[in-house]
Amino acid sequence: RTNKLFSIMSELPLLGKLFKNNEKSSSTCMKKRVVAEIIYFLWEIIKIYCYEILFIHIPMVSFSKHMASGIAGFSLENSYVYFILIMTCIAGSIIHSRLFDVNEDSYAMLKVLRVQPKVYFRIRMISRMATECIAFWSIFVIMGLGPGKSMFLVLIITFSRMFGECFNILVFRMTKKRLTDIKSASVIIMLTALLIAYFVPYLRGHVPSAYDMIFNPVTLFVIFAIGSVMAYYVWNSDSYNRIVARMYVRREIDLVEEQDDSMSD
Repeated sequence: RTNKLFSIMSELPLLGKLFKNNEKSSSTCMKKRVVAEIIYFLWEIIKIYCYEILFIHIPMVSFSKHMASGIAGFSLENSYVYFILIMTCIAGSIIHSRLFDVNEDSYAMLKVLRVQPKVYFRIRMISRMATECIAFWSIFVIMGLGPGKSMFLVLIITFSRMFGECFNILVFRMTKKRLTDIKSASVIIMLTALLIAYFVPYLRGHVPSAYDMIFNPVTLFVIFAIGSVMAYYVWNSDSYNRIVARMYVRREIDLVEEQDDSMSD
């Protein structure tokens, strides 16, 4: 990942010279690694910011301007909680699983460097949660939701990620496939989420009172209790080795095919 990033950066018109460095010393490689991780971290933050603006803030502003109920029907708190619950906590957590995100980095760590699957996946989950906590909390505060409310909403998102990973593990154990490999299921989930998130408020003329429903002691306790159980299940799951054995055989085949294609070209 580091080499790919620096290869891309070296082609930039103005900044390319700063990243063209053929030195192979260990200290230089370490510096490149650190710079690459910082850039990737910032890129993840930027992607979450863009997602929040496109799928949460712009719909809220558009509805409030064009619907008869106006701001009263699409308040900041209700709109953010409702859109986040549907698009991020449910659809996003189910479709975007870190455990089944097969890429070159995960292949190298698990099959080349022989990192234990449980250790690797735990680190990936912690990294994702830390990045999302910083990104979502900061953008919520910037948009005016307030530090305390933003933190509670971020915790709900974090627990929803455990629900998504748990759901994907159960699907894998039943079908021996990733959920993303079942194209019809992913399409149905996404279309249903879009329909509920945006078409329902359009028909009703206002966004449902998600804030009052979620931000009360009983609901928060239930969410945190169920989320804790799911987090425990995912953290201690015995499916990690089976996931690697199943998914990364396919990755090996893909790599062989790619090498054959490049040689034939």
